[in-house]
Amino acid sequence: MLDALPRITVVTPSFNQVRFLERTICSVLDQGYDNLEYIVVDGGSCDGSTDVIKRYQKHLTWWVSTHDGGQAEAINKAMRHATGDIFAYLASDDLYMPFALDRVAERFSRDEGVEWLVGGCMRIDEDDRVLAKPAHRKPEDLADYMMHPKYILPQQASFWRSGVFERMGVFEDMLHYQFDFEFMCRLLGMGIEPVVEGEVLAARRLHGMSASARDRVGAYDERMRVMEMYTQRAEDALAAMSGGRKVVVRRHAA
Repeated sequence: MLDALPRITVVTPSFNQVRFLERTICSVLDQGYDNLEYIVVDGGSCDGSTDVIKRYQKHLTWWVSTHDGGQAEAINKAMRHATGDIFAYLASDDLYMPFALDRVAERFSRDEGVEWLVGGCMRIDEDDRVLAKPAHRKPEDLADYMMHPKYILPQQASFWRSGVFERMGVFEDMLHYQFDFEFMCRLLGMGIEPVVEGEVLAARRLHGMSASARDRVGAYDERMRVMEMYTQRAEDALAAMSGGRKVVVRRHAA
């Protein structure tokens, strides 16, 4: 590990996830990473979540519990308080693997050209049992990313330099389920490519009370809207490259 540890900002947006929230918070704090900035933004939970947050508030850089417009708005709110060199967010039902932040810091410190790092992300159930091992990889391009399963670049194991947001903007808070998908499409569309590592950095929890599980139709509709928007952009770019000849990017149902 290099002497100068980069400051890593981790944001946890949460709403009525008291069953899993403490495990998420501990997975971040138990990293033992010395230059951590940890922010929790609760959407005004009424299930005892704030009691959990208060138990750990002395270890948090900042936290708030108030009504908001969803995860993207909560994360963007936290960004106004963030001072880290590296930024990530971890939902209140997901986990980081031990020493994940040390591995992230080492990779970013070793190569200043890395702007976006993605590691492996396993899938777990409500009791932390492993359901599936990582199947991530680097997409060939934007079209490749859109045409394959959503686990290709897992958000839970994604980390960005703060300068990426200064240049590309923050998360689209009009989206409630697919704002991470849209952001990654935005980066790929502008030529910012991820460095994909084999290390397993995180775990995504699958359960019936997650936001996307509660509203599968809404999540699907948002994904289709994002895909249509970026498919059109990809076709326009290919047409420009081919001298105006229309090129159709094959669509794939998510």
